[in-house]
Amino acid sequence: MNREFIDQCVSIDCQGEQLLLHPDRVIYWPARSTLLAADIHVGKEYTFSRAGIPVPGGISEATLSKLMHNVDNSAAERLLVLGDLLHATPHHNELWQPLLSTLLAERSTLSVQVIIGNHDSKQARDNVQANLQWHHSLPDPPFVFTHEPVTHHTSYVIAGHIHPVHRLKSGRHHSLRTPVFWFRQSYAVLPAFGEFTGGHPIKREPQDRVFMIGQDQVAEV
Repeated sequence: MNREFIDQCVSIDCQGEQLLLHPDRVIYWPARSTLLAADIHVGKEYTFSRAGIPVPGGISEATLSKLMHNVDNSAAERLLVLGDLLHATPHHNELWQPLLSTLLAERSTLSVQVIIGNHDSKQARDNVQANLQWHHSLPDPPFVFTHEPVTHHTSYVIAGHIHPVHRLKSGRHHSLRTPVFWFRQSYAVLPAFGEFTGGHPIKREPQDRVFMIGQDQVAEV
């Protein structure tokens, strides 16, 4: 594992397991050599462009390259995406598709498992050229991985979907709004990994743990 990757992480205990929270909006689970990311939304800029909305190109390609950079730096053996890898049904001319195939071919031993999110329709999944393992949910005790945060009867849920952000106020006219890792009593929610995604303000309860994300560090609120 890259030393810089470790130094930028905040280590927490969750259900007796060590989780490393990284400012690139990913979590590394050392016991399973697994990198967790949520809500990638590749292809979103292509969808906007087809609707006549001008959006700079290259967003999806940069996002996938950044994701694989984190795979390499963490030395993960498994990449687990917690839903919405895709934004819509991809067209054949979307440049991220051959890039994803190339990136995975370069990492032939990497297991890539994807939880099916609300944007990952069957048609969208069928149009993806890369070899991915799709799941509606994935139990891996003491956790169960889902797309939407729900309460599970036996396991602690780790999910995405919400794109959580938190606003920290410092006076009447000053505040800071950032993506967060949000740990609640029965589930945790990862921030959206994709840059072109937006965010949803969370309603924090006293027992929640919230970790704000800066450019190169993670800090608990």
